[in-house]
Amino acid sequence: MNIQHEPLGLVEQLTPFRVQGWAFDRARPDLALDLVLRVDGTAVQWFRPHLRADSIAQYLGMSASSLGPTAFDIPAPEVLADGRPHRVEVVHAPTGAVLPSSASTVQYFDPHVPLARIQPLGISAAALQADPEVTVVVLNRNGRVVLQALLESWEIYNQSTSVEWIVIDHASTDGSLELLESWKERLNLRVQALPINDSFSASCNLGARMAKSKHLLFLNNDIVWLHDALPYMLQTLRSDPDTGVVGIKLLKAIGEASVGMPVTDVQHLGVRFMQHDQGYWPYEAAPSVARREAEYSPQQVPVVTGAVLLCRKADFMAVGGFDTSYFYGFEDVELCLRLAHRLRKRVVCRNDLTALHRHGHTRLTGREAPIFDRVQHNATVLNRQMGLWAKAAWWRSILSADGIMCSERLTIGLLVGKLPEPIRRERGTRASEKLLSDMARLGTQLEARFPSSRVVLLHSGGDAYDVRGMHAVVVTSPQYNIRLLRNVRPDIRCIAYVHGAAEPWSKAPWWLDFDGYVAVSSIVYQSLAESSGVVIDESSYQAPFGRWLRAESSEGPAGTMLRIAIRLPVTAASAATRPSSAATAWAHAQALRQSLKQEGAACWIQWADEARQPLQRLADVCIIALGGHGSKTLPAATLDHACLNVVCQQATGSKRTFPLTEDSAQPDLWLCGIPRLAELQQAMEKRVGHTFLAS
Repeated sequence: MNIQHEPLGLVEQLTPFRVQGWAFDRARPDLALDLVLRVDGTAVQWFRPHLRADSIAQYLGMSASSLGPTAFDIPAPEVLADGRPHRVEVVHAPTGAVLPSSASTVQYFDPHVPLARIQPLGISAAALQADPEVTVVVLNRNGRVVLQALLESWEIYNQSTSVEWIVIDHASTDGSLELLESWKERLNLRVQALPINDSFSASCNLGARMAKSKHLLFLNNDIVWLHDALPYMLQTLRSDPDTGVVGIKLLKAIGEASVGMPVTDVQHLGVRFMQHDQGYWPYEAAPSVARREAEYSPQQVPVVTGAVLLCRKADFMAVGGFDTSYFYGFEDVELCLRLAHRLRKRVVCRNDLTALHRHGHTRLTGREAPIFDRVQHNATVLNRQMGLWAKAAWWRSILSADGIMCSERLTIGLLVGKLPEPIRRERGTRASEKLLSDMARLGTQLEARFPSSRVVLLHSGGDAYDVRGMHAVVVTSPQYNIRLLRNVRPDIRCIAYVHGAAEPWSKAPWWLDFDGYVAVSSIVYQSLAESSGVVIDESSYQAPFGRWLRAESSEGPAGTMLRIAIRLPVTAASAATRPSSAATAWAHAQALRQSLKQEGAACWIQWADEARQPLQRLADVCIIALGGHGSKTLPAATLDHACLNVVCQQATGSKRTFPLTEDSAQPDLWLCGIPRLAELQQAMEKRVGHTFLAS
């Protein structure tokens, strides 16, 4: 549906210090407008009117309350105080319409002179350049146009920091080297011209080794500096020794407005992780209603993009620099995580500082290998090195609500049966009233335990099997068939919240499909513990779901015991053609599952050809259950690098061989008989614990 806008407004006062005016939408005067403050054609701030203007309301014949906020009064950005003339506009974001203004140009020079700008008497500029505060490292391949824009913007805005530039050129043929030669008279600049198109990691590491300063600023050649951000980035490092990496907010150009000026949007407020496919993958955080991001202030994140990344040279060298296993993708992710965890440093994104990113020029220009193959390669490397660690770290972050690995809100779905019925009537049945009482108590516990979570109700008055967006579903009825869930996250936690008689629960066909089992009272706990064949937790105020959904866990990944996929060595299709062989494999897997469930693990069984199904559950451990099959009868398996892969043989003897695909991980453990959960937990902790150790 197209929304019609009729913006009307005026910038009444424009000074180097304030921007004041009013604006509203004649089509919807009750709604506040989305406005953008643009300086020299670049968006630097998004805002909405936040003050009431009685005179406007009177002119329209409306009450001030019905009109809503129409006036604005915001501080002018610091860039206006550099002594140069700047064109300043307030733009209606959806349409690009520019508000009329009493003035359009601002020119002001801040009389306060930074101490760093004063050269001591008798010391030349060349002497100062010999000992720079920061080394800027830039890679370039056929980027003459964007490189010129970067250097020009730097010369305009960098006012106080002594900097040396090192540009590593990758066999450019577009005049980049000639351009750089011309800049040597204006900047402290060194150029290292390579005869090949080398990798991002190798060239950045080379630039770091050449650096004379104590700080390294890695910049993409397609960055445009919008203000003097470097002193504030340095201040973050110098004021806090526990901060190891600093990035900034990046804007991206998304097109042209109706007035012919570029329109920008936020590309980067830091990098976080989100669940995708069978793991957790990095993405560039941007303003979002669903995810909490600090758009205008510094925030801690696990990673910042390498497009603008400041760190100490000593820290960079201590962790070995960028990993050369990657080729233009995820190098910055791996570096930030390794530096943060090996050196116990924080990564901070200064979202009160801004640069423009003409995104993708460095990454996508002139690469010989097909882009798809390169992306796949980098994803494989990241998954192999950090995929298993990310599973535990992501859940620990969402459950503790620390907002670092992820900024999502934990969403818990509570099945409340026929709760709407007693709400519609004055009185419900005793059973429904008891359930309502139990859910009210549970809701209170959840609010105390997860104050930032979102709790939603699943009930018969709606679509009780649609669990989109939920991280956990808590089932209060044995008749609720969790095999029918739709729009399911592969990492969802399904918890049986048992009240009433135990027998209907333990006889439900999907009883063993639950991840965890929680008894609402000690009486129910005793009844279940005697007959259910699984580990039962008792709900308490401090731990509503027992060991489940807990950020602190010494027994496995945060929020759960180990999630274990038991993979049969035969395909589902073979069950019809070789029923006896399939039955043997199934019996072996069932024995494994029952044993591990009795120790408290979440387990499920999958045929060999179900491993790549789109709704496959996300596992921490994959057990390949080798039964009495010859290796020639087994289909080739692809073991996930982000799993602890265990081969389990029925009988003792030499290791059985079985075929693996070319891109498969290798088994971590070979075990005979039925493994104990403690063995798997110990192996998991060991492998996750080695993620960031020096190789």
